[in-house]
Amino acid sequence: MHTPELAKEYPLILTTGARIGEYIHTQLRNVPEIRNQVPDPLAEIHPSTAAKYGIVDGRKMVVETKEGSIKIKAKLTQDIAEQVVSVPHGWAQANVNILISRGLRDPILGCPEDKGLLCRIRAA
Repeated sequence: MHTPELAKEYPLILTTGARIGEYIHTQLRNVPEIRNQVPDPLAEIHPSTAAKYGIVDGRKMVVETKEGSIKIKAKLTQDIAEQVVSVPHGWAQANVNILISRGLRDPILGCPEDKGLLCRIRAA
């Protein structure tokens, strides 16, 4: 879909559903030994993109799409492309489903649109 006006308002690309090795989907977050290893959801963002928007590593940021917004801690990493924000799934306190349209679904599987949404960010 060609949406240049929307891209001006939401200039970054959001990908969701990243898996965290310690957890199985939304399970095991109540196991203290595992929760101590990964206590919080972290949105991955490139350091240069973070700097542009005033985002600081380990601090909360707001990720917003036209559907809604969440607050989540930032994890600055060179391992992600500039202009991309990756938010993991399975966290109640940073529920990525709030950012996804409920109307746009794969016509065969019914899976939501969640790999290339437009978003914007700001420090919380």
